[in-house]
Amino acid sequence: MAASDTENELLDLVASKDLECLDVFRISSKSGLMDTSFFINAQQDAPIVVEGRTRFDRLYLIGRSSPHLCLDALRAAIAEAKRSSDVRRYEKAVSALAKAAPSDPDAEPDTLWVARMKKLVKAETDRMELELKGYKNNLIKESIRVKSSPDININPER
Repeated sequence: MAASDTENELLDLVASKDLECLDVFRISSKSGLMDTSFFINAQQDAPIVVEGRTRFDRLYLIGRSSPHLCLDALRAAIAEAKRSSDVRRYEKAVSALAKAAPSDPDAEPDTLWVARMKKLVKAETDRMELELKGYKNNLIKESIRVKSSPDININPER
């Protein structure tokens, strides 16, 4: 990769304001890019921390678009996906890594984790749907009670 390509890729990372990806970039000291005022200011200021879905999206994008950072970014995306309960994102990252490096040990999906997460997500979804149904029923009952009560004046202007 030419120096200008490396600088362009670095500037893309800076534009996305993902300073954690700059650590992955491993800038060599002889490139001279660390002497610019942006990096001096960025090191003095509090770092921008990206977490959750945004972090996964950025790592996945870097893994898909940068040949140099592909493996590291996709491995980090897989680790980020496993911190959440989003099985689809995990499978997406694993399949991208399997295309990039089929012999990589992380390219094999963790079927136990996937099955466990699917079970936990289904249980949580069922619990929340049941809770929502109870709230809806209580709201309907309260609405009927308010409308049928002669003591409550719904339209005070009349």
